[in-house]
Amino acid sequence: YEPIKANSALCLLAIGLALCLDIRGHVRAAWLGLVPLLLGALTSLQYLLGADFGIDQLLARDHLAGAAVLHPGRMMPVSALCFVLAGCVLLPALGRRSSRRALGYALVGSIFAAIGAAGIFRHVLSLPSGMGWGPAGAFAPYASSFGLLAGLAFLASAWRIHETNTPAPPTWLPLPV
Repeated sequence: YEPIKANSALCLLAIGLALCLDIRGHVRAAWLGLVPLLLGALTSLQYLLGADFGIDQLLARDHLAGAAVLHPGRMMPVSALCFVLAGCVLLPALGRRSSRRALGYALVGSIFAAIGAAGIFRHVLSLPSGMGWGPAGAFAPYASSFGLLAGLAFLASAWRIHETNTPAPPTWLPLPV
């Protein structure tokens, strides 16, 4: 399996830190959302423009990429899109404890969890890798697991934000189901 790219790992780390620090009440932690937003947006632009901005191997060289790999170190397009979405909902513009923030977390959490679960099921059921996720084909099982965990973390944070606002069940609850 192909390893998780350094930029993807950094984005997942920033997302995890932002969610953990947000739970602890650190207001400025939301600015960590800039990391996945910028890296995801720049990577998406590289794919759209057919360009190389030099960000793919800025943190670490991809020594495991074979000669056939067109862009060593570059995360998959679906990862870049997910990180853009995650970065957008983590930024403080949505309001710290608002229902809009809870809805954004729930939407992004549902997307992350669905993609992660699909990747895990693909490996468990030995399905072909041609799922349209990008040039590499499909996520490795551990990358899918990280996606699922990130999705569940977003959903748990959405639930927590909702509980601080109202005791009623969340209106977004059918989304992840």
